[in-house]
Amino acid sequence: MDYGEVESYLVMHGYATPDQVREAREWQRTTGGDFFQILIGRGVNSRDAYETKAVVMQVPFVDLTVYKPDTSAINSVPAYIANRHNIIPIKKDGTTLYVAMSNVNDVTVNDDIRLASRCYVRGVLAVPEEISLAIQRYYAVQ
Repeated sequence: MDYGEVESYLVMHGYATPDQVREAREWQRTTGGDFFQILIGRGVNSRDAYETKAVVMQVPFVDLTVYKPDTSAINSVPAYIANRHNIIPIKKDGTTLYVAMSNVNDVTVNDDIRLASRCYVRGVLAVPEEISLAIQRYYAVQ
């Protein structure tokens, strides 16, 4: 990960101070862990941290407080899989299913979704807490 790019993005958008980024980087070097979770622990807003992570990873980001998932997408994945992996399907386009998740690179999660939905899975990054709330909101209706 290019910490210079991360720091520039966070600071330029007013999401974090240079000190917060440096402290998080130092903490990660000494203790390990997810850099963006460390940033959140240092006072950076979850949404801002995950949006930055999406930019750095070059994957789409979805704000689930604004975006309403398609019913066809929700119906493609059983609630138990959404709950188990903390994911929410948001859009279905033919045989491609767009799924909000906090770790788009988790092969096991992507495989479970693909097998259940019989769709090609495209992960989009979202804040984990927003995903949990969306699962409660959209799967409770079914």
